Amino acid sequence: MALVLDDIIHALPIEPALLDLAGLFGNEHAVELEIGTGKGNFLLERAQLHRERNFIGVEWANQYFLHVAQRAAKRGLENVRMLRTDAKVLVMCCLPAAALEVVHIYHPDPWPKKRHHKRRLINAEFAEALVRVVTPGGAIYLQTDHDEYHQVMKNVLGQRTELELTLELTNNPTTAELLTATNYQKKYQQQGRNINRLEYRRKELCS
Repeated sequence: MALVLDDIIHALPIEPALLDLAGLFGNEHAVELEIGTGKGNFLLERAQLHRERNFIGVEWANQYFLHVAQRAAKRGLENVRMLRTDAKVLVMCCLPAAALEVVHIYHPDPWPKKRHHKRRLINAEFAEALVRVVTPGGAIYLQTDHDEYHQVMKNVLGQRTELELTLELTNNPTTAELLTATNYQKKYQQQGRNINRLEYRRKELCS
């Protein structure tokens, strides 16, 4: 039976509560989260390549949110769920501990003006929440075209002793090195902006 939008779109409860991911997807496969899907190129391509994994996409812009959900339904991607919500609320309040194998955060708004820095997604409080929801051995991938925000991300996540920096690419690595192909990435590369990537691994628990 063909998928419809209601199969893809999921709403959080009004009062924050932990999501039942196995119930959400109907299985207990590993889950990946992309914060800020944009038009969904990366999320949908990855979900199509990895049908054995589940994918949650978060997008606040309603036009893009519906666009990605429609594309996922059209492709029959039963392993995709879209949430239109605040990513901070989702990660800090609604995800169980060690729920995610991978978190993807590509080109979040850098809020470049100093008076707006408090609006940035990546801060100490959010980093603590990321550590909680990523399973030991799991990964956090970040990417930005904003050099100063790149350094902030590195400094903030570097404070978490539970995380190990496993890869850092700066000064416009090749598309093959980045392996993301998001719309923002393509746009910024065409504009000649730097693309910076960070990859962290949640350290395994000591036995």
